[in-house]
Amino acid sequence: MPIHKPVKLTKLFMALLSIGLISLAPCATAAETPGQELTRISEETALLNARKAELDAELKVLTAQSEIKKIKGSDGPAAEQPVLRGIEGIDGKLKANIAFGMTTVEGHKGETIHGNWKILSIARNAVVIAHGKEQFRLILDDETSSGNRAGSPGRGGDTLPLPGH
Repeated sequence: MPIHKPVKLTKLFMALLSIGLISLAPCATAAETPGQELTRISEETALLNARKAELDAELKVLTAQSEIKKIKGSDGPAAEQPVLRGIEGIDGKLKANIAFGMTTVEGHKGETIHGNWKILSIARNAVVIAHGKEQFRLILDDETSSGNRAGSPGRGGDTLPLPGH
């Protein structure tokens, strides 16, 4: 009978030893020297700083793209100048029909249309709009329905940047 006990103890000892070795494996980094720990922390910090710099650069690009989009006033090209197509309404409730390239939009005084264009005023034959700090007067000529482009004289009338803008 004494022969069986040592065999059981050996199996138990081996089992405990294997469990102990497995549980000691993750603790190998805990046994690193202060110099090794400092090196590891420095490497991790360098990686985090590099990732932060990458994210900062990406944020700058996205911010610049957003600013460009605001300046353009829409997803379309910046060359899409507004063209006054018509003015409708009665009793002082006027509505302007303004084309931007292939898109025509309607708007009332005070509304922002087609991205960043704001309608400042609507009169019987003219509309004053602003894009950022620049203001333009779109003039409607009754003789033609072609309207006119902002910032350039047109056969249908003139579009004039307002003084001081």
